[in-house]
Amino acid sequence: LASLVVYNTSYGTKEGEEEKKLLFYHPKTETRDKKVNNVGLFEALVQFTRSFAPNSECETLRTKFHQHVFLHAEENFWLVMKVANRTSKAQHNEFIAYEDEMVDTVYHEVLKNLYETFRFLHGTFTAIVGNHGVEFLREELDHCFGQLMKTNLSKCDIMSVYNGVSYLNLDKASYIGFQSFIFTLQDKFKDVESSLLMFNDAVILSGLDETDTKVIVKYLKSKLKLCLAYPNRLHISISGISTYMLTYGHMVTSLFTSKHTKQTRRAFINFDAPNSMQQVEVILYQYQSITACLFLNKPSIPLVDLAKQLDAFMGPQLKTLTASIVDQQKNNYDITEPNLKHVYHNRCSLSVDSTCHVTSHSGEVSCVIPTDVMQVVCDINRTFSRSKCEEHEVINKVHNDHWVASKRTNGRELHVVVNHKNANLSAVTEEIKKVSCHFNGINFAE
Repeated sequence: LASLVVYNTSYGTKEGEEEKKLLFYHPKTETRDKKVNNVGLFEALVQFTRSFAPNSECETLRTKFHQHVFLHAEENFWLVMKVANRTSKAQHNEFIAYEDEMVDTVYHEVLKNLYETFRFLHGTFTAIVGNHGVEFLREELDHCFGQLMKTNLSKCDIMSVYNGVSYLNLDKASYIGFQSFIFTLQDKFKDVESSLLMFNDAVILSGLDETDTKVIVKYLKSKLKLCLAYPNRLHISISGISTYMLTYGHMVTSLFTSKHTKQTRRAFINFDAPNSMQQVEVILYQYQSITACLFLNKPSIPLVDLAKQLDAFMGPQLKTLTASIVDQQKNNYDITEPNLKHVYHNRCSLSVDSTCHVTSHSGEVSCVIPTDVMQVVCDINRTFSRSKCEEHEVINKVHNDHWVASKRTNGRELHVVVNHKNANLSAVTEEIKKVSCHFNGINFAE
């Protein structure tokens, strides 16, 4: 990441006041003149591209050494991310090759997720300026983006493009059991407006829309590993995250903290209109491998008393429900063979499933297939996305005995990676069937 800029085109319109447009600029070591000149260049590029496509926004700009990614987050508010191109080592007098290892859509989704996470934790830019002023927004951006800019761009791939959620595969009886539990919970505790249930890193149920669900799941996965490392401590505080031992489970606080207010459990959720964000209080409750994130609208009793009441109600029921999940997990076997990997995405539910990636104990996700093979998957996805046709199917022979078979149909996308030495198309097709048969309605051509 070479730089990250947030600016507003309606600020600093008078000559000599151009610096007022700047809301956030990384790195801070840049001179004032360079910051102002760069923002002026970004504005000029956006206006120039509108002359060719008035109804479209400039999203990416590639130069010899850098790539710029643009996001029109809100009216007049823009985010621009500048990324240095990767280079291969030059041999003697040979030219330096610039490797396009990351496609445009990957960077754009990374930038979009950065904004959505900020909006979830702090609210929209427009609302912050309206309620607290421009300077307050600058301080919030400086505090929050400093924490969020730790994404390792070299490890971003198709999963960053999908930016989805893994859902837990439950039988019908268990799923109905969790639904009944949530309905009873919200009926008994009127303060609970919505909820999200997770088992380890997989979502069981969510009462939020798809965008809020994916943002909070990703945020929680990056924070909760610290808390789970000390399950038997009555009270611990690590990196600002506090956990309190209750009768059955733990309560986790300070995950949603504002630097400038005393409200330490707030978040902003979209319950109604697409651009209407409602501020809510958050209680995070953990019982063994289950995490319940409860969103409350102005709790009527003190938090500690409410947490104890929730623990008394939720603990015994989650004990039974957790046992049913554990029993199912024991009976589930990995049907994927070592030479077969897949990535699946459902655009409607934003659900994802991948055997091309593994998660370490620290929560870090890494890709287990060669980088250039994953690049092919990203390129195919970009080709699918740019087409107006909803039905696509393609099979690519890569190298080192790798094949990539991809299909998009009915809002779902499946990529199968086959590693089969000296295989022909017929043999690869048979291997693909072993994976596609587990995804209803996705059948590759014979």
